[in-house]
Amino acid sequence: MHYIQPELVISPKGMVSDLNILINTGEEGWALARLKWDGDPSIAIRWNGGSKDNRFPGIGNPQSRGVPTWFILPSEIGEVIVEKMIVHVKIYLEKDLPETLALTGILRIEQATLVDCNDKEYDNQSLVDNTEFRSEKQLTSYVAKKLGISPSIVEIVE
Repeated sequence: MHYIQPELVISPKGMVSDLNILINTGEEGWALARLKWDGDPSIAIRWNGGSKDNRFPGIGNPQSRGVPTWFILPSEIGEVIVEKMIVHVKIYLEKDLPETLALTGILRIEQATLVDCNDKEYDNQSLVDNTEFRSEKQLTSYVAKKLGISPSIVEIVE
């Protein structure tokens, strides 16, 4: 089975920048993202696509002339969807840090899970990137800013 990873959907190139995938439900599912559309902060969504027949790779929807694109939601709707889709964020810290980092108190994200209003959990790989944090407050602020959410819904799970 094939589908286009939402991280790779950057068309039209002159319009999409700062792409941050919030939720990706995988092949034959959907994806929700924060991005800049023509320089303006936006919320976008797309069907990922997929195909059980390898001769016809699914590019998802929307698309333009066979190139995958995003559907930009009106700002009034986009923020409401993000608020419903991300009501809680669980951050699991990396436990096997190199000794030199562990002794300095450095924190790194090993796993990030977004929880929606129905308690459904979504893995978020965009936050797992070896960024080093010097405090839980710094880590929480980073996560909140990257996802565009309130720091109060970010939980660091020990």
